[in-house]
Amino acid sequence: MSVSDDKVSRLAISGFTEGTTTDREVFWLKDRVVWEAGDASALAGLWGLYLELQGFSGTNADARYAWLGSLGFTGAISDRLAAFWASGEVLP
Repeated sequence: MSVSDDKVSRLAISGFTEGTTTDREVFWLKDRVVWEAGDASALAGLWGLYLELQGFSGTNADARYAWLGSLGFTGAISDRLAAFWASGEVLP
């Protein structure tokens, strides 16, 4: 399976089945944060806010790397993201 397929599968397991993969990822993030300003479809902005609420700051890449590490994922950011989406669990 590709990372994209894993992401679609994991989002579906978590109840996000409508729209494109990006739509589903946006819905998952919006479900976890209060989007107060800006474009509600801005995926990078939603990730930034979500990571900040989880206690991780810096660039999205640095914060996501640290967040994924806190969840037990190792390796480069691409490895961590691939393992995160492939893990098959309900999203945090």
